[in-house]
Amino acid sequence: MATGAGEYRHPVTIERESLVTEDDNFGHVALDLDLNWAEFLNTWARVMVSGGREFLRAQQMNAEVSSVLRIRYSRRAIQITSEMRVRHAGRKLNILSVFDVGDMGIEIELGCRERA
Repeated sequence: MATGAGEYRHPVTIERESLVTEDDNFGHVALDLDLNWAEFLNTWARVMVSGGREFLRAQQMNAEVSSVLRIRYSRRAIQITSEMRVRHAGRKLNILSVFDVGDMGIEIELGCRERA
C-alpha cells in the first residue's frame, strides 16, 4: 500500500560513524562526539513515537523501541544498518532494526531507541 507524500513530514538525518576520529585529550577516541558522525542520508520520514515497550515482529529481531520511523525505499536507504543513528528534532536515536516493509520495495522501517 503506497503512502502519500504528506505522511513523510519530518526531516531526519541518518548518520554513520566517521572514519576520521577525534582524540578526547586523554588519548582515547570519544565515540559519542558529534565530530565522529557523518551524514549518510537526509530524507523525510513518518515518525511514530511508541513510548514504553513495543516489540517489532521483524523476522530478524524483536527489539525494544521508543520510535518507529518509515522512510521511502531507495538505493541509499537500503544501505542503512543498525550501526548508524538518526537525528530528528534535536534528538539522537540508535537504530535497532531496519527492514523493508512487506518486502515490497516501497518503505523502509527503522526501529529506534533514544540515546541516553
